[in-house]
Amino acid sequence: MDRACALLHVLGRAPAGASLGQLSRETGLHKSTARRILVSLVAAGLVRQAPPDDHYRLGAALPHLGDVARLHLFDGNVAHSILRGLRDQTNETVHLGVPDRFELVYVDKIESLQSLQVASRIGARTPLYCTGLGKAYLAHMPEGWVAEYLAAVELVAKTPNTITDSAALLAEMAKTRKRGWSVDDVENEADVRCIGAPVLDSSGTVVAAVSVTAPASRLTMEKVPQAAALLLNAARQLGDSSPSYPTISTGSG
Repeated sequence: MDRACALLHVLGRAPAGASLGQLSRETGLHKSTARRILVSLVAAGLVRQAPPDDHYRLGAALPHLGDVARLHLFDGNVAHSILRGLRDQTNETVHLGVPDRFELVYVDKIESLQSLQVASRIGARTPLYCTGLGKAYLAHMPEGWVAEYLAAVELVAKTPNTITDSAALLAEMAKTRKRGWSVDDVENEADVRCIGAPVLDSSGTVVAAVSVTAPASRLTMEKVPQAAALLLNAARQLGDSSPSYPTISTGSG
């Protein structure tokens, strides 16, 4: 089971799929062992074989499982209702993300009803250091985990505003913890501003993050505090609806 999971996680990090050789190298499995497990995964619809020979991609059964998993992470109907309420209050796009090691994965999204919208999709991954969603999560992780993150992840400039210095990012995280919410001030995409808040379970552990995202021209810094108050209220409601789950860990990356 562990070996099958390792193969699936490698494929999950490879949008174009992966060869048998790559899967063998990244999992440490002998090629013959990896091939035998892949045959079973293909039969179950979790993996599919694609040209060229010995090349594999995730299978058609996984999107359905992902939808079900999203509902299992939270009370799906309750969480969706909370997000919709936040969208209606702010009139902007709302995201819910859950962790997968050093990234967050969008598990729900409620679109703004305004004509100019933000491009994103459920199932996509988003970085921690330069997004409102990610910074809210990162700021509430233990110091040791954050140190591991900073050692493993390159802080690449996505825009001129991106924080690429570790000390500056740590200072930003301290501000985020103090006020309870984070700001992506046009740091991940041009003309996009985002505020985020952590979702804490009953033990106080951060299990997800929620955000409000909009064109910077609409979500001005003057409007951020009012939107943040609504965001924090939604985050608290989401925390009340979530069970205590450990952080998902699938290896580096």
